[in-house]
Amino acid sequence: MKQEIKKLLSRLYFLTSEEVDAIKSKLDVLPEKGLQEIFKVLKDAEKKQEEMLTNLNKANPDFNKELSNYLKTQFSEVSKSVEAHEQKSADKILEGI
Repeated sequence: MKQEIKKLLSRLYFLTSEEVDAIKSKLDVLPEKGLQEIFKVLKDAEKKQEEMLTNLNKANPDFNKELSNYLKTQFSEVSKSVEAHEQKSADKILEGI
């Protein structure tokens, strides 16, 4: 049940990473009935998310393409930012040698 919950969490886009982590951190201490309730709520949320995305696609047929482009841009910007931060850290280490 825990693995199914984790898979569902990875498919729900409206949850922040902090929310996902908070739910995952509680999975080991919840009784089976609690896990079943969380699973049911997440399945319902996944269904609502699919309905919402279907409606968005009906309203804007280019939605998936636009979303994909946006996510690629965001990923690229974050990657560049992380890379620049790592380079600065490496430069500081090399300066100290």
